[in-house]
Amino acid sequence: LKRHQEHLQRWKETVTYKRLASAAEHIEQIPLTDYQDYPEMAEFGATLQTLTQQEPKKGGELLADYYSRLSKKIAYLVKDALPYELSMVVKTTGSTGTSKWLVHGEPFWENYRLDCLAIALLACSEKWGETKFKIGDKGLNVVAPIPYLSGWSVKSVIPYIQPVPPLEVADNIPDARKKFYLALRFMEKGEKVVLGGATAALFYLLFRYFTDQTAFFLDLYRSVDFGATKLYFLYRVVKSLIKYRKNVNIFDVLPLKGAMVGGADTKIYCEFFKNTFGIIPLNGYASSEAGLAMLGTPDERLNLIPNLRSTYFEFIDEKGEVVALDEVKKDGVYEAVITPFGSGLVRYKSGDLFKVVKIRDDGMPVFSCEGRKVHVIDVYGYFRLTEGLIAEALAQAGLRNSDKWAVIKQSTPEEHLHFLMEKEWDYSEAEAEKQIFNSLINVSEEFADYVRIFRIKPSQIIKVEYLRKGAFTRYLMRAAKLGLPLGQLKAPKIIPMDRADIFELLRSV
Repeated sequence: LKRHQEHLQRWKETVTYKRLASAAEHIEQIPLTDYQDYPEMAEFGATLQTLTQQEPKKGGELLADYYSRLSKKIAYLVKDALPYELSMVVKTTGSTGTSKWLVHGEPFWENYRLDCLAIALLACSEKWGETKFKIGDKGLNVVAPIPYLSGWSVKSVIPYIQPVPPLEVADNIPDARKKFYLALRFMEKGEKVVLGGATAALFYLLFRYFTDQTAFFLDLYRSVDFGATKLYFLYRVVKSLIKYRKNVNIFDVLPLKGAMVGGADTKIYCEFFKNTFGIIPLNGYASSEAGLAMLGTPDERLNLIPNLRSTYFEFIDEKGEVVALDEVKKDGVYEAVITPFGSGLVRYKSGDLFKVVKIRDDGMPVFSCEGRKVHVIDVYGYFRLTEGLIAEALAQAGLRNSDKWAVIKQSTPEEHLHFLMEKEWDYSEAEAEKQIFNSLINVSEEFADYVRIFRIKPSQIIKVEYLRKGAFTRYLMRAAKLGLPLGQLKAPKIIPMDRADIFELLRSV
C-alpha cells in the first residue's frame, strides 16, 4: 500500500494526471485508461521507430545499449508523462493489432529485474525455503529480443544466469529460427542449460529434437511447400538417419532444474514436463505494460498469485464494475486493471482475463490466465468460453503436447464451435467431437446447463476438422512473409468471427 501511495503521489505530477484527473485525490477517482490515453508514449514510439531506421545498431553493440542510447536522445518526449527518469522502452508483440511502445522509469526496471530473478528461483524450488538454483546457472535464450519484454528478461538476470546463446551472439541474429538452431548447437556442444523461460510448446520441440531428430525434421519437411527450406529439412532428415543416436537421455543435453512458462494452454503440457524432466513448470503472467505481474509459487505452480510488490491490482467483473483485489469471488472471471509502480500507466485496462481458482486462507486470490478479453466465445448468451477453459477441456479430452488447434464460433446452420486441428491423437473427427463435448461439460457448468436444457448433441455444438500435417507451421511462415507483427505470427486459439480470413487460411495452407 505504501508503494502504491508513493507512486500515485509521483504520478500526480505528470501531464497525464492533469489531462485525465486533475482533481482526483484517490485512485478510485481516476478513470480507467487504455493506450489512447498516453499519446506521449505513442509519439515516443513512432519517433524511436524512425530513429532505428536512421541510425542502425553498431557492430557488436548489445540491443539493450542500442535502445537505451536512442531512447536518451528523445527522452524529452515523455519527460512530463513519466513520474520517474526513463529507464526502459518496451515494444509489444502486436497480438491484438499494431505494436505499441511503452516507456517505464527506473523503479519499474528495478522491480522487473528482481521479479525475473525471483521467478527463476521459484521455478527451481520444490517447496518454500529451498531452491536448486545456483548463481551462474545456464538459461535458455530463444525468446524475442529487446525491445520486447522477453528480451529484457534475459538482460535482467545477468550475471546471475548466463544466457545460451550469450547476448553478444544472439543480439546479432535477427532471425528467430536461426537463433533457435544456434541454441541447439550450443547444447549439442555441451552447454548444460538448466533453466528456461518460454512457451511449453517450445520445450516440447526441444525434447523432440534431441530424442528423435528424424521425426522432428520429417515433420518440418512435410509442413512446408517446395523450395529451399523444404530441401534443407530433407537434408536434415537424411543427416539424422546417418548420425542417428538411439536412446538419447534428455538429461544429458537438457538437465532442467526449472522451467518458466506462460499462456492459457500450459496445462496441456503438464504431464510431459513431469514424465520427461521430473518437474512441474512454474506459470507466469507478464506484459509489456505491467512487467511480471503474476507468478506461480512452489505450492501453486500452474496458477498465478498477484505480484503486489510491483503492481497495484483492480479488476473489472462481467457486469463492467470495478472491484478491488479483496472483493473478487471464487470462480469469477475478471479483466485485470493494473497500476505498475515506476511506470506512467495508472488504472490501465490490460485486456487479459483471469479466473479466481480459489481464495487462500490469508484472503489472497489465486488465479488462472484465461486469455485475451477479445478472444471469448459467447453462444446465444447461454455460455461463454475462454481460451483457458477450452485448453483445459482439450487436456481433459486427452490432447497432450500440442498447440496445433484453433476454434471459431460459426452461426450457420446454428451457433457452434468449429475446431481446426492437426491430427495429434487417434480419434476420428466424430470421436474427437464427442470427447471435446464431454470434456466441456465437465469443465463448464454453463455449457453443461445449455446441453441439458436444450438437449444438445455433440454434433450440434462441436465440429472438428482435421487439417493437413504442418498447417499451423505453414500458417506461421505465411504470416512471417507478410510481415505481420510478432504477436500475430501464430494463429490465435480463438479466432474472432470477423477474422474468417484466418480460418480460411488455416484450412488452405
